[in-house]
Amino acid sequence: MAITHGMNVEQIRSDAKKLDTYATTIQTAADSANKLVTGSIATNWQGPDAKRFVGTTWPAHYKSLKAAAEALRAVSKTLIAEAQAQQTTSS
Repeated sequence: MAITHGMNVEQIRSDAKKLDTYATTIQTAADSANKLVTGSIATNWQGPDAKRFVGTTWPAHYKSLKAAAEALRAVSKTLIAEAQAQQTTSS
């Protein structure tokens, strides 16, 4: 039966956990990429293009990836709070 009002609390909590897991995956990938860029790539690529990439381009993308992970965590927390509110209201 489709829900027309309210919430399937258990499913929303499960989905919130998945979103938090995705956030962790993004953060882990971003951190690994950052180590690669600031390590091997910075060592093995020299010149003005490399300096710009390592010093400007990559940091902007790294910041965006971290922001995406933080946004998913925020959505996850919101869903958990909404599920708790629904459970409290329905009890």
